[in-house]
Amino acid sequence: MHPSSRKAFQLTRVVMRNDRLEQRARSKETVGNPKIDRYLWFKFALDDTLPCATTEELHSLIQMYLCRHDEELENLQALRKGNRPKTGRQDILEALIKKEKDEYEKGFGKTANYLDIMTHIAAFADTTISSCLELPDLQNPKNVKILRSWDGDKNSMARIKTKTVVNPDANAPSKSVNSNAMDVAK
Repeated sequence: MHPSSRKAFQLTRVVMRNDRLEQRARSKETVGNPKIDRYLWFKFALDDTLPCATTEELHSLIQMYLCRHDEELENLQALRKGNRPKTGRQDILEALIKKEKDEYEKGFGKTANYLDIMTHIAAFADTTISSCLELPDLQNPKNVKILRSWDGDKNSMARIKTKTVVNPDANAPSKSVNSNAMDVAK
């Protein structure tokens, strides 16, 4: 077969396409799933001696979860000199922290699509960003037992029940009184 023949070009295209497909498959395997990462974080953060978490323990775990990137963010800010622009990783961490704190204020599992906000940054992220993250129900002893026996498999995540958790401080009604407001209850 001649190296400049049509058949040689066809075979070259096929080989190059197969290489591209294999490379994409390898890159998908290395990138973590944020939902799995969140479930695993709560699985290992919950004390093994407890059958389930109380409301106070759950909120303290969530606070620890929200602060897990603070040290890395502080290191990145310390490395930045003068008026230099932020690194891509710093932008991603700040956006992720803001998104998770907003999600906690509104309730885990109730946020809008995060990809709309971070489309241009997500291409450079070392982790994928999902739209609606859920929190495993740590107040149900049966669910905690299932979570502890879970091996991190994506296909068996459906067995773990989820729960929407809202920051109790965010739900406190404001005590401001509007003197111009009309009392409709009477």
